[in-house]
Amino acid sequence: MRNNMKLKNLKKYFTLLHIIGIVLGMVVSLLYWYKSGRNSDNIFRSNIIIILTWGILSGYFVFDIINSMRKNRKEEECKSNKK
Repeated sequence: MRNNMKLKNLKKYFTLLHIIGIVLGMVVSLLYWYKSGRNSDNIFRSNIIIILTWGILSGYFVFDIINSMRKNRKEEECKSNKK
């Protein structure tokens, strides 16, 4: 019973859009590290773990905003159709 609730919460916070955002953030951050961060003196640009973490978090949050905007638009359409 408790595991079922954990699975529902996990599905709520990791939708398909979130997973796409995480993967896209990882790819973009790896490209950024490869092009400019590899040979940099800056600790944040040269460390691949920090760059990947930043890419994962930013991809998740950007696609979370997109997901919430989609949900709000659907709710508004349902309300306008009921009137």
